[in-house]
Amino acid sequence: MNTKAKETQAQTNKNLLFWRNKTMKTAKVLLTLALAIFLSLGATLPVFAEEPTTQGPVVIQETGKEESLKAAIAKILKMPIGTDTPDTTFEFTVTKVSYDNVEMPEAELLMPTIDTILRKFEITDTGIPPASDVKYVILETKDIFEGVKFENAGIYVYEIRENNDTFTEVYHNLDEEKMVFSTAVYTITAYVRQSEEKNAQGDFEYYIYALTTVIDEKDTDDQVIGDKVDPTPKDEINNKHSGLVFTNTYTKRNNGDTDPIDPHTIDPDDPDTYPDDPDPNSLLEKSLIISKEVTGAFANPNVYFNYEMKFNKNSLMANEFNFVAYIIDTSTPAIITPDANNNITGGNIIGNAIIINSGVDIFEFSLKHNQTIAFYQIYMGTRYEITEKAAQYYTPAVEVTYYGSNGAQIERTGKAAENSPLTIPLLTTTENNKVQAPIYIGASNNKAEFTNDRDSVTPTGLNLNDLPFIGMIIIAIGGVAGYVGYRLFKNNKRKDLSLDYNQ
Repeated sequence: MNTKAKETQAQTNKNLLFWRNKTMKTAKVLLTLALAIFLSLGATLPVFAEEPTTQGPVVIQETGKEESLKAAIAKILKMPIGTDTPDTTFEFTVTKVSYDNVEMPEAELLMPTIDTILRKFEITDTGIPPASDVKYVILETKDIFEGVKFENAGIYVYEIRENNDTFTEVYHNLDEEKMVFSTAVYTITAYVRQSEEKNAQGDFEYYIYALTTVIDEKDTDDQVIGDKVDPTPKDEINNKHSGLVFTNTYTKRNNGDTDPIDPHTIDPDDPDTYPDDPDPNSLLEKSLIISKEVTGAFANPNVYFNYEMKFNKNSLMANEFNFVAYIIDTSTPAIITPDANNNITGGNIIGNAIIINSGVDIFEFSLKHNQTIAFYQIYMGTRYEITEKAAQYYTPAVEVTYYGSNGAQIERTGKAAENSPLTIPLLTTTENNKVQAPIYIGASNNKAEFTNDRDSVTPTGLNLNDLPFIGMIIIAIGGVAGYVGYRLFKNNKRKDLSLDYNQ
């Protein structure tokens, strides 16, 4: 190889070495930079495949705090006023949906399991004062993420719904006690971040940085599918509960310890299908009772007093319903068969039972002293009105025990003038001049006790006790009259004789 060729080859080798070294330096710089960016992101930023939406109620943790956000379920139980809160537990299932857009079943092992959420209701839970004829009890569950440990940052999506098999209905066919469960379904999304510092064990921890909760299926008309709600637990200061709401409706009949009667199983022409008489003592304790008593020296225990009555179903009741009444002789006590004197109108008499439909415009009946009509199998929260028609010579009064609009039991007394009708709830009282309308039937101690008094009688004829004195006066007057008449007769006769003599 000549000298010129050797110089050309050497220059080429220099050029190749220069570009090789430059390329390697550039690659090292780029690799170092990429590693630095990766480590920086891993140490300082949360891992999100997607940031939480800012439309609608979205709960986002304040900057600098690493405590997990909380979410609670608000259980609302609606029931007619006067109804005891059922002693029962409600259950809610939280189901895994996806993790960082990886859906089930692939996401099963990537997501922590959330156990069934429970909320116990007690009979002592009185609820908030109702604005109408509906009682509300609102209780929240614990934090649904309590005890849940996240192993990685990311987006965790769960579905929440209520279990509808936790309540056993009594006498289901007659709806004696019925729970209508919520149909609501919610999707809750938890955005989980990694803590900036390691814990005492040298591990990073993970916390819920943001929450979104969306209504997938609603259970009340005021909800809108797709709306976002705030699942934050109750605010004690503002008295606001979580927006993650499940609403149930509970209704119950007022039966006491008696079994219900199904009118559809009764054949009026077949006495074997007639219902058995319930225990009268149970009826007197648990039913709505209208009782009659007469007082006063001139009261007649065999006089019948006439009533007319109207029932109005609670707003939670969708349909009309049958209920039952019995007439009880309270002196025994014993159930008696209604007769013509009881003047039953608006109900069908089957054996000793009176079957009434709440759609009846007016139910009429009559009672005498020591008789009570007991209405049972009525849904609690039913309103009623009653009028005792005017009875000649008697002054009517009543003592009423009922559930008022504030949900508490109320007692009132009222009185009308002699020979006048008496109506409740529009009667005068000695306390506030009015029984508070409307009157609701509650769980127990529902009664209207009517008393009619006839204490005196205005004399309209002779008093037999004075007859001897009256007789003596008549004899004396007769004697005087006879004597005067005799003297007049003698004097007139003498005058006539004198006239004859002078002639």
